[in-house]
Amino acid sequence: MCSQTVFRAASRPGRRAVALWGHLLAGLFLLFASLTGAKADIKITFDLKDGDHISDVTRIVAHVSSPNLITEVDFYVDGQERAKATSVPYEFLWDTIPDKEGPHTLKVTATDIDGNTASATLQLVIDNHLDEGATALAQKADQALTGGDLDTARRYSRRALKADPNNVLAARVLAKIYAQTGDYEKAEQLLAGLKNIDSSSEAMLDLASYRMRIALATGADEQHAVDEIRAALALQHKAADLAVEAVRANKTSTPLALGDALLNAGHYQEAVDTYKPLASGDKAPVEAVNRLALAYIYTEQYREASSLLKILEIEHRADAVSHAVAGLLLVRLHYPERALTLLKPDMDQPSAAELIVASWANLQLGNRREANDLAQKAASMLPESGDATYLLAMTSPDLGIADRASANALSLAPFQPGPYLDYGVRKALQLKEHLFNMGVDLCDLALQSDPKCPSAFILKALLLTELAQPQKAFIILSKLNADMPAAPDVLLAFSAYYLAQKNAAEAQRLFELATKTAPPTMNLQLPLDPLPTIELLFRRTGYDAVPFLNLATLYPPPPATAMP
Repeated sequence: MCSQTVFRAASRPGRRAVALWGHLLAGLFLLFASLTGAKADIKITFDLKDGDHISDVTRIVAHVSSPNLITEVDFYVDGQERAKATSVPYEFLWDTIPDKEGPHTLKVTATDIDGNTASATLQLVIDNHLDEGATALAQKADQALTGGDLDTARRYSRRALKADPNNVLAARVLAKIYAQTGDYEKAEQLLAGLKNIDSSSEAMLDLASYRMRIALATGADEQHAVDEIRAALALQHKAADLAVEAVRANKTSTPLALGDALLNAGHYQEAVDTYKPLASGDKAPVEAVNRLALAYIYTEQYREASSLLKILEIEHRADAVSHAVAGLLLVRLHYPERALTLLKPDMDQPSAAELIVASWANLQLGNRREANDLAQKAASMLPESGDATYLLAMTSPDLGIADRASANALSLAPFQPGPYLDYGVRKALQLKEHLFNMGVDLCDLALQSDPKCPSAFILKALLLTELAQPQKAFIILSKLNADMPAAPDVLLAFSAYYLAQKNAAEAQRLFELATKTAPPTMNLQLPLDPLPTIELLFRRTGYDAVPFLNLATLYPPPPATAMP
C-alpha cells in the first residue's frame, strides 16, 4: 500500500511544475507592471461645479473612484493645504469667513496604495453677501438669536464681523452663542477684543457677566475668585452707569426711562426719587406705580410699597404686574399663603413673574417639588434672567443644576444681594476655612447692593462665629436683635452664636423665643450650631433668601421682528 502511494505521487511531476511556473510568472508580471510605473485609473468628481458661489462653512466632498485602495485625499485652497482625509467621505469643511471674498482655486489630490496620484481643480467664488452691510447682517443675527435659531444667528453674526470686526451687536450675538455652550472664555475674548466696547453699555455688561462666570468656574482659584468678582462687578457698575448717562443725555428720553435705567443699575433710592413724581395723584399711570412699589421693596421701604399697591386695589386699577409685585412683597415679608391667594386668579395663564412669586411662596411653605416645577417653567421662559435662575438654584434637587444656576444668577443679577448670599452659602457648606472667608466677602458684596439687607448680616455673623471672631459677630447680632427683636432668623442666629460660645443657657433661651414666631417648616427641635443654622435658614427653608423680580420680567421688551 505504501509503495503504491509513493508511485502515484511520483507519477505527476510535470503537472506540479507547470502550476508552480504559472504562479511565478504571474508574480513577475505584477512586479514588472509596478516597476514600469503603470498607473491605476483614479477619477475625482465634485458635487459643486466651476463658478459656484460658496459662503459661511461649506462642505466640500470629493468623490474618488479607483481600482486600488485610496489612502489619502488632500485639499488645497490657492496652493495652501487646508485638509487631509483618509477615509470616505473625503470631505473638507471650508470656513470661508477668514478668506477673502471673491474667486479661489480649490485643488484636490488623491493618492492610492501604490503611490499613484491624480488631481482635480474647481474655481469657486466666496460670497458672504457682505454688500448688505455689517449693520443689516448683525440685525438679522440678533433677530435669529431672539427666535432661538442659533445656526442662523451664528452665520449672520460671523458675516457681520467679517464686514466690520468691531460691530458690537454682531459680537454680542456670537458671544452669547459661545456662552450658551459654556465657552465663556471664548465669549469674553471676543468682546474684550472690540476696540469700541466702551460705546455700548450692553456689551460691557455682557463682558462683565462672562468674566464673572470665568471667576466662578469649577476649578478656578477660589481664594482669588472674590477679587475677580469685584473686578467684574466694577465693570458692571461702569456699564450700568453708562446706560444711565445715555438716557440723561437723550433729550427725547422720558422720566420713566430714566427711572428704569437707575433701577437696572442698582441705584434703587435714586429710582424711587425719579418714579415718585410720576406715581403720585389719582390718575398716575399703573406702570409708574408698579415701578415705584418695586423700587420701594428694593430699598426695604415695605410699608410705602404696601400702601401704593393697596390704593391700586381699592381703585380697581391693579393689573397682573401689580399682583406680581404685591406677591413679591408678601414673600419678602414671609406671608406665602397670602401671596398664593393673591395670585390664584391669574394662575391659569401665569406670566413668568407670577410663576416666580408662586414658586417662592411654595418654597417658604415647604412644598419644594411644586416650587421647583414652577421655577423650571419660569426658567424655560426666561433662560437668561437672574431672577428665574436664582430661584432655580434655590429649588432644584439636582446639586449640579443648582450650582450652575447659582453661578449663572450671580453673573446675571449683580445688583441683587440674594445670589451673592446663595453662592457664599454653597461655599461655606463645603466646610473649608478659606471658603468661610470667601463667604464673608460675598456678604460684603451683597451689602453693597442692599446696605440694610438683614439676611446678609445674619449670614456674615454666623460665618464670623465659625471663624472664631465672636466680637465682630456679637456686634452685628446685637444690632439686628435690637431692630427686629421677634424675628425668628435673628433669634436662631443669636442662639447659634451663644451655643458656639459654650453658653448653653442663653442659646436655649433665644431658641425658645425663636420657636414662638418661626414657621412650622423650620421644624425646630434643639438649638443649632452656626453651620446647621445657615443650612436651615438659607438652604432648607429659604427663609433668608432674598426674592426679586427683574424689571424686564415684569415688562418684557417687545419681541424682535421676524426675519424676512
